Amino acid sequence: MKVGDLVWHVDDLKEGITVPGLVIDMSMTEATVFFGDRTFNEYHTIDDLTQHPVLYEDDNIMGNP
Repeated sequence: MKVGDLVWHVDDLKEGITVPGLVIDMSMTEATVFFGDRTFNEYHTIDDLTQHPVLYEDDNIMGNP
């Protein structure tokens, strides 16, 4: 993961929110992400983000049982 990558927040994916964010700053353990559906940048640990949302399709709690 690097600045300029699109990422998804794992918890958002689990709730059925599929809006990607743009990594605008990085450190060794955290990323600053701009999500277009929010009015502020968010800081997340790298473990909270994914570049592969398809890996979480089955975890969607809002989806079909």
